Amino acid sequence: MDTGSQVTTISASLANRSSSVIKPLNSLVTIKTAGGNILPYLGYAEISLNLAPGVGFPIDSLVLVI
Repeated sequence: MDTGSQVTTISASLANRSSSVIKPLNSLVTIKTAGGNILPYLGYAEISLNLAPGVGFPIDSLVLVI
């Protein structure tokens, strides 16, 4: 998770390894990179993140799957 970013992304392979369901966005949004290029995406997924394993607690988050 990039705390300075407006959107958190994960790869399709990571989404598949974590058994996340990739849901379509049907081109509802256009995501641009810092350089101004359009970022193609497959959809979004809900994942549980633990930012400090063994210390913190899991946070459910929506992520863009690229």
